[in-house]
Amino acid sequence: MRAGTSRIDRLRSLQVAMLDVAFATAFGTLVGGSFLVGYVKHLDGSDTWVSLTATIPALMGLLQIPGALWGRRYPYFKRFITPGGWAWRLLHIILVFLPLVVMPNDIKLFLAMASIGVAAACVQLVSPIYADWIGELVPPSSRGWYFSRRHLISTVVGVLAGFAGSILLDAMRATGQEDLAFSIVFGLGWVCGIVSMIFFLRMKDTVRAKPVKTGLREGLRLMVKPAADKNFRRVLVFSFIFFFSQGFAGPQFTSYCLEVLGLTYTAIQIQSVSAAIATVLLVRFWGFLGDKYGSRPVLMLAVAGVSTLPIQWLLTAPGQFWYNAALLGAGHFLAGAFWSGAGVTNQGLALATADDDDRANYLGLQTAVQTIALAISPLAGSLMLGWLRPMMSSENAFKWLFACIIIWRLLALLALMRVEEKGARTAMSALSELLRLRPAGLKAMKTLGAGGDALAREQAIAQVGQSGFAMASGELVRALGDPSPRIRREAARSLGRIGSPDAAAGLIGFVDEHPDLVEEEMLEALGETRRPEALTCLLRFLEDPRSVLRRSAARALGRLNDPLAVQALVRAAGEADDPDLVRSSLQALRMLGAAEAEPAISLALSHPHPGVRVAAAEAVSELGLRSQAPLLRKALQTGGDEAAAEMAYALGSLGEEEDLQLILRQTELLASPTLKRRALMGAAALLGLEAPFYRLLSEEGMGLDARLLATIKGKPAAKRLQVAIDRAADGDTERAIRALLSVRPSAAGQALSECSAPEAFLLAFLLTTREETA
Repeated sequence: MRAGTSRIDRLRSLQVAMLDVAFATAFGTLVGGSFLVGYVKHLDGSDTWVSLTATIPALMGLLQIPGALWGRRYPYFKRFITPGGWAWRLLHIILVFLPLVVMPNDIKLFLAMASIGVAAACVQLVSPIYADWIGELVPPSSRGWYFSRRHLISTVVGVLAGFAGSILLDAMRATGQEDLAFSIVFGLGWVCGIVSMIFFLRMKDTVRAKPVKTGLREGLRLMVKPAADKNFRRVLVFSFIFFFSQGFAGPQFTSYCLEVLGLTYTAIQIQSVSAAIATVLLVRFWGFLGDKYGSRPVLMLAVAGVSTLPIQWLLTAPGQFWYNAALLGAGHFLAGAFWSGAGVTNQGLALATADDDDRANYLGLQTAVQTIALAISPLAGSLMLGWLRPMMSSENAFKWLFACIIIWRLLALLALMRVEEKGARTAMSALSELLRLRPAGLKAMKTLGAGGDALAREQAIAQVGQSGFAMASGELVRALGDPSPRIRREAARSLGRIGSPDAAAGLIGFVDEHPDLVEEEMLEALGETRRPEALTCLLRFLEDPRSVLRRSAARALGRLNDPLAVQALVRAAGEADDPDLVRSSLQALRMLGAAEAEPAISLALSHPHPGVRVAAAEAVSELGLRSQAPLLRKALQTGGDEAAAEMAYALGSLGEEEDLQLILRQTELLASPTLKRRALMGAAALLGLEAPFYRLLSEEGMGLDARLLATIKGKPAAKRLQVAIDRAADGDTERAIRALLSVRPSAAGQALSECSAPEAFLLAFLLTTREETA
């Protein structure tokens, strides 16, 4: 196996990379950002010098294009990245000593800009290969999972470092030791940079699958190749506009706080703390949305939110310290919410739209475009600010600058709308997911009352039902008589969700008056209301000549906790010739917890229809009918079909340890992976491990690997358990389970080793770690 290519190796490297990025963020926070801007202002630097703090490092990003071409020649990622990483960190040591040296401010400013410029050049040369490496390590299905967690950790560490630096700087400024304070803050940042490099060095190197050695002509061709990709060009246009908006007033926000508002460094960092809180709360949710819907639609929502953020700065007022601090603190909570979404999904969009075989070039060109935008935008912003200052107050000049950002970000949103992402859903799908988190019943009620076309009316009716807006019952009852069957069905469903007496009465009245128009949705809605007055109506339809209505009536009766409903369902389950009605009746009896239905359930276990036997087995397990275990054993021993999985689960939930072999034999005979999992759930129930086994089954990819590794941490046999996890990750289930048996032999583990289903390893793992703990 190639170095660093196994799934577990990738996970370990990515976990270490999170720590590297976290401390690198602290390093960047303490030697840059508001601290570097503050130091430039301390040296009486002009708006242009302030802009250079952002422009020079950004401009060096152009080196990512030759860096991408150069780095692709090397077979190993880490070996190429390491020199640039060291140079980036070590060159910043000049900032540590610069505040303590006596020399003219202009020379200090020049040396500061030179050091950060050369340092940025070194790191930008290797940055596209680092991004390519991370793209190689993170599976496409886990991008949201990984980047959201990395963003969360780096945000928290960066904010804590920035807050500590601000408190120190404000305290020492008050005693007149500002130069020493900057030296200490920069020194702490430099230490964080060295720590991040130590973590980076712990990552396991990876072999590049296809090193590419190109000449000058071929290199130039590869450099422009991503620009020939029509869809990626759209990504580049978006990136340029969006990052231009980000850098246009980037360093000037800090200047505005210090120069116009008179805020302290601590007050400035409180804004970062507020943003970090929002990031902590929402970044994983953004990652979930990104994995579910795709990066593009979620990024659109984030960019739309980011477009509104400059408004908070327009509302500030000089001389009102506490008002400004509170306003910007609250506003930065929204900033953290939206920027965390943009941060998680922006890189995901680049990875999703890049050519996998030429990813380094694609990412390098995108970063170069972002770099150009970040390089020229601060200069453009400072020029605009310098042009405005003579014509108006500094406050208004800054605010005009901030207002322009809104326009740039709206233009970026328009550009993003043209990007295509394979497999992504629409932005509206993601938006509807968010809208369901808060009630919108009143709006839907207004839409319903205003009329409109059939589609709009149907959607409004559905939203009313989802909101549980009981005041809309009258409108929904009237909609039961709509000429459109779709409207009638949706109205019935919404009335069932509301479940009020008026809703039940409206449904019953319509069913009684229009029996020929009754559909299954209406009967199921009656059961959904759980109103006792619905019983008589439903019992009548249990004997209706239409089979679909008989089944719907049975399902609806399963929601009514009434003895008469139980009696009718028992008769239907034991006497009906319609297997679908029998199955629906058994399911309803199970929902009702009707143990008195055991004779009918027992009879159904040997029914010729597999669907009926499945429903009966479900009822046996959920009602705890232990007396039916012999029948289950007999059914599994004489052969199986698609009902065998549910019967195996039922036997596991109420059988004995000797039944494990029988359950596992049936698991081997099942063809469907889903049915195999269900049967293994029975084995887990038999071993008392159903809940943790189900939790592991709900995990996948890196999330599952991380949970397994966390489980064995600190255990005496951790190394041998690690061997088992590695083998399972490679797909060798049998050898993985045998490795577990070397830790803790058991009869159950031996039986599991003979099962070929990959999930058998998870059950054996839980069994071993439980006994290991005991």
